[in-house]
Amino acid sequence: MLSKRLDGEITKMQTEFLSSGASSIDHLLEGGFERGTLSSIHSDADIGKSWLAFQLAIMCNRPESDGGFDAPALIVCTEGFYSEKVLNKFTGFFKKRWNLTDEDIHVDVLQLRNIEGLYNFFGLRPIIKIVGDKMQASVEAINTPIKDGKKIIGVLDHLEGSKVWEAIDEIGYQFIVVDSISMPLKSRAFPSSLSWLSGRAAILTPFINTLNDLSIRKNIVVFTVHHLVKSDVRKQKSGWGHAWGGEIVKYVTKRMLLLMKPTKAEVEPFGKRSKRLHLYRLPGSEQKTIVVELAKDTGFVDIMPHGGRKTKG
Repeated sequence: MLSKRLDGEITKMQTEFLSSGASSIDHLLEGGFERGTLSSIHSDADIGKSWLAFQLAIMCNRPESDGGFDAPALIVCTEGFYSEKVLNKFTGFFKKRWNLTDEDIHVDVLQLRNIEGLYNFFGLRPIIKIVGDKMQASVEAINTPIKDGKKIIGVLDHLEGSKVWEAIDEIGYQFIVVDSISMPLKSRAFPSSLSWLSGRAAILTPFINTLNDLSIRKNIVVFTVHHLVKSDVRKQKSGWGHAWGGEIVKYVTKRMLLLMKPTKAEVEPFGKRSKRLHLYRLPGSEQKTIVVELAKDTGFVDIMPHGGRKTKG
């Protein structure tokens, strides 16, 4: 905790973090996933993005003494990944790992498979149309008037009047993940990963800004999942492309994690199940990389050379 003297008064500044359940990831993030912050994870398909998203949701349920918030978590699913079968399987893994009961777990899943439903939940209205031979896109804020009879006496802005705001107030969610942002935009608006970059920017920027604003105003952890494309805007030194949406995501998201397969040099000491987790931030493009393991029946865990690992964190 830091203290700062301002105008003759002592102002206490305290940062609260949600643990990932793996100390190496928390160390990479200098404490974990910070309240009032939008964070994101990016990777190619089938590497473990949704695993980490669900692990964080379970961690949110855990007591503060274990690195959690002792609060409900919400997964906004846009791909249909979190079926009842998958939820039961994942929940079983973490119940065993951390000795949890059904009463310890409160993770809700909201299926929003199209862009209109996704944006409306956060108080936005996407407008996508074809003009001539070009696609145009924009986003409107859905502001809600406050009425006294027929007289309008005020207006709730798009966040305060949104369903997500109402859900946080009623249920007390302290962690919200959108898994993933990419799919509804790709399938509905821009089927080609390289086409309509200006249109993608127009429709993605307000949504990312809204998620960031939500994390700050509600002082919660908001987490997003993105797909990568290998030749979008420009390539990273690793040879991977940016998250679907390009540079837009980088300038709003405070902490971005890039999840990658291990290099050949990493496979020998750590094994094939190891993953590279790369943190990069703007401005300054600070970059750090660690090696973790995604165990099939456990989730993300700390990893040490020669197969040693820690699962109880």
